[in-house]
Amino acid sequence: MRSATDNQTSDIAAAIGLAALDEFDDVLAQRRSLLEQYERELANIPGLSLIGARREDRTHAAWMCTVLVERREALQKKLREQNIESSQVHYRNDRYSVFGGRRNDFPNMDAVEDKYLHLPLHTRMNGTDLARICWTIRAGW
Repeated sequence: MRSATDNQTSDIAAAIGLAALDEFDDVLAQRRSLLEQYERELANIPGLSLIGARREDRTHAAWMCTVLVERREALQKKLREQNIESSQVHYRNDRYSVFGGRRNDFPNMDAVEDKYLHLPLHTRMNGTDLARICWTIRAGW
């Protein structure tokens, strides 16, 4: 049974969400600008490529900056030493027993499983922050 406060909470959440829509275009523009900077500064680095970069058939949502990187753990360690967060964020679903357990018929997932990494991309970042991240990566790992 729902209480009166359930509706109030939903109303409050809706009001916050509606207010956030006023800032959506600015937030998206900032995130896309940061992603474009990543694309420029991380281009042509051996062993690293951005996922979804410069696609002609779609527009990147700029929600996350995902890279495929050789020796991911070494890069993560180097970033961590510079106080730069990075993470795998998502794991393949067949890791979990609720989805039936590990399968061997996902060759594309097998190919990227140990390579994908998410770099920082959020609204509290600026171009200087991103340049430091890219400099750290370009220095090698």
